[in-house]
Parts: sequence; C-alpha cells; structure tokens
Amino acid sequence: MKTTARIKKALPTEASRETIAGRALITRLVAVVLTLGYALLSNSLALWADFASSAIGFIALLTAWLTLRHVQQSKGVGYAFGHGRLESISSLGISVLMLLSFLLILGTAVWQYAHPAPAIGFGIWIGLASNAVFGLINGYIVWRNLQLERKAYSPTVTAQRRLYAFQTTSNTLMVVSLTLMVSFAQQAWTYYIDPTVSVILAFTLLFSATKTLRSSALNLLDRVLEERSQILILRALAEHFEDYQALHGIRTRSSAGRSYVELFLEFDPAKTMGEVQEIVDHLQERIVNLLERTEVMIVPTRHAPPAAA
Repeated sequence: MKTTARIKKALPTEASRETIAGRALITRLVAVVLTLGYALLSNSLALWADFASSAIGFIALLTAWLTLRHVQQSKGVGYAFGHGRLESISSLGISVLMLLSFLLILGTAVWQYAHPAPAIGFGIWIGLASNAVFGLINGYIVWRNLQLERKAYSPTVTAQRRLYAFQTTSNTLMVVSLTLMVSFAQQAWTYYIDPTVSVILAFTLLFSATKTLRSSALNLLDRVLEERSQILILRALAEHFEDYQALHGIRTRSSAGRSYVELFLEFDPAKTMGEVQEIVDHLQERIVNLLERTEVMIVPTRHAPPAAA
C-alpha cells in the first residue's frame, strides 16, 4: 500500500498539467504581443514569421489548456476510460496548426529569396533581446514537460513539449541570425540570413508537426498490442498455469497511450470465489509489472468471448 501511495504521489495530476499549460499560455501571449511589436518596428520577414509562429502557437496552447481544464473539471464523470482520446484530438489540432505555420513561414522565406533586402529598424534590437529571454523561458517549459512525460504519458503534454522545443530552437536561431545581421549590416550576404533561418525553422516545425500528427492519429485507433507485449502476457499466464483450467481468449488493445488486456479464464468450480479472486489479483499484478501503463481485466468464464463488432 505504501508503494502504491508513493507511485500515485509521483504521478502528475491533471491539475499540475493544467497549471503548467496555463503558465505556458501566459508566456506565449506575452510573446505574441512582443513579436508583433518588433515585427512592426522592422522590415525583417523572419521577425514577421516569428510573430505568425507565436500567434499560431498561442492558439494551439489555448486549445491544449482548454482540453486539460475540461479534464480537470470533469473529474472523470462520463468518461469511465479517461480522457486520452480527447487529449489526442487536442494534440491533432496542435499539429495541424503547426503545419499551417510551416506553410506560412516557408512561403515567406521563398518570397524573400526572390526579393532580398537588408533587415533594418529598431525592432531588430528588440527582437534580439526578446528571443534571448524567451529562449530561456521556453527551454525551461520544455524541461518541465519532459519531467511530466517521464512520470505519465499525455498526448497533450507531448504536443506542448514538441511545440516549445520548436520555439526554443526558433529563439536560438533568431538570436544567432539577428546578431549576424546587426554585426554585418552593410554586407550583401546578410540579406539572405532572414530567409535561410526561416527555411530552417519551417522544416524543424514540419518534422515536429508530422511526428505529433502520427502519434496522435495512432492513439485514436484501437490497435492490438505489439508481439513483445503479447509474449509477456503469455509468460505471465504460463507462470500461473496450474491456477486455472482453461484459457478461452485474450483481447488486447492500445489506445490513447494506454494498453488494455482482457483475459477469459475458466477456473476449477470447486474453488471458492475468494480463492479465484486471489489468483486474479496475483495475475493482474504480474502483468501490470511486465507492461507499463496497462489495465488488466480477468473474466472468469466457461466460454470464449463473443467476436468484436
């Protein structure tokens, strides 16, 4: 019981996820205002792309925060199997917005390659300072989301972590590129720093978006467990071979980052319900120890389960 209590204490709650998402949302709102300001005070298309990326990121994080807030407020009412799919749908929306941001940034970069011009204006200096500060803030948020992911899987937290990892990369590249543009302002080659950085940011965002899109889409599907997991289930059944009379069926599925196992076992009718329950408890504990994030249900029965619809 003490071990279970320690594990539950270590796991992040929906409230902690919502709190971190809320703080991230505030920082992103500040970033949107600042990026708009220094984009207006300069003629740098990279800074305008930075503003567009921040604005789309804010919308994505607002979606994530509203999802986690709904999860926290509902307290599981009406969602007996949790909110995993709701979070997956939310992360799908985030990935779609990231793809839109990719297209916008890439289009901007192509236009500037065709019309190279020096980046000037006081906004360059504001952008340099702001990106340096927000690079540190975004890096911290990435670290906090990684801590949450290691404790318990959440599609929304993963999507946020990838989005903020992109933002941290973006801030770093912007600091480097703006420093070069300021330091070598009179040289023609600096005209191409803006679009080059934009292209790098665009494809970094595309990689993160497609990864999030793929994992979110898979989490919405009911897939059978991989072969390795099924072998581990069979190993647990073999270890308890003498505790039951027959195995009538195994059902497994993986959905929204969790695994579900259903075992249909026939027991000796001479055993009491208490004895059967003790076997069930031991077998469930064994399978949960072998497989992470798994829920196990054992059904005492004399018949095979009906075919799934």
